[in-house]
Amino acid sequence: MLELARYPLARLAERVGTPFYLYDAAVLRDRVTRLARLVDLPGAACRYSMKANSARRVLETVRRGGLWIDAASGNEAVRAIRAGFPGGADPPVVMLATDVFRDNALEAALEHRLLVSVGSPGMVRAMADAGAAGPIG
Repeated sequence: MLELARYPLARLAERVGTPFYLYDAAVLRDRVTRLARLVDLPGAACRYSMKANSARRVLETVRRGGLWIDAASGNEAVRAIRAGFPGGADPPVVMLATDVFRDNALEAALEHRLLVSVGSPGMVRAMADAGAAGPIG
């Protein structure tokens, strides 16, 4: 449990304004390490869902901790790539897990050669029509 009394909240609020988000890097690193240990097996990986928080510093901590990414949109996938996660499907560090292709999802998947978790035959057809030839999930 994060003990807020140990942080100078009033001083931070004066400095950055309100509302603001407060992250404790040590707590975040600890949680990431604990998650990574859960799947410390050959061929296994733990994915961080960017829906939870896609702040750049959080993503960098997640990456350094060895977790992979579950992106729910093309924008999230691009944000993960910009935070240093590699594209490509071997290994599939960034997986695009979306129900439908909207906005830039299909383009991001193709450009960065991402593993896509497909949710319908229509998505498979859309990928084939766009020239995708890689694996799908």
